[in-house]
Amino acid sequence: MIKKIKGSIAGEVFRDIFLYFWFFSLIGEFIERFWAWFREEIWHNVDFSQHLITVEPLSPPYGIAMAMTVLMMRILTHNNIRDYLKEKTKFINILFEFIMCVILSAFVEGTSAIIIILVVGYNPFWDYSNVPFNFFGLFALHNCVLFGIVLVLAIRALLPTTEKWLANIPNKMKWRIFNVLFIMFCLDLLLAGVKVFIV
Repeated sequence: MIKKIKGSIAGEVFRDIFLYFWFFSLIGEFIERFWAWFREEIWHNVDFSQHLITVEPLSPPYGIAMAMTVLMMRILTHNNIRDYLKEKTKFINILFEFIMCVILSAFVEGTSAIIIILVVGYNPFWDYSNVPFNFFGLFALHNCVLFGIVLVLAIRALLPTTEKWLANIPNKMKWRIFNVLFIMFCLDLLLAGVKVFIV
């Protein structure tokens, strides 16, 4: 069964998308920590523990947004992102990417907030209730626009390089990395569940 999954195209797509998810979740957590330090160093002491969703230093909404962006781009470009980005530099293409990324950001942030509320009972990480143009406090227009810009920059600046790096890693090595990170993440979710429901 494992050999069938490893040998299938769907399995390889899932593996690559998960690697994107994990890597950008890690980057996202450092962004959150830096932003927390930048804001809280000015007004009060920093408590990084309130910014962690998982046991590992990961911020899953960032990883989910980037993983979905990569999946969207692979589908739209027929799995040929690097050639698409070399050729499609017109304003209309970038505008289309931006609109899609804004919608994607709203979906990811809203869905993440709903899941956190259903699991924890409330969302301790963000609440846009007092921000203009918010949707039930789950997400707000200005944040979606900001994340849309960040995702377009990631598509244009980071994606060609990360796609090249990923293509240059031997297939067996990619599966080994995936196996380790996936097991770690599953254990992470289990520990996070224990932390929420038992502790």
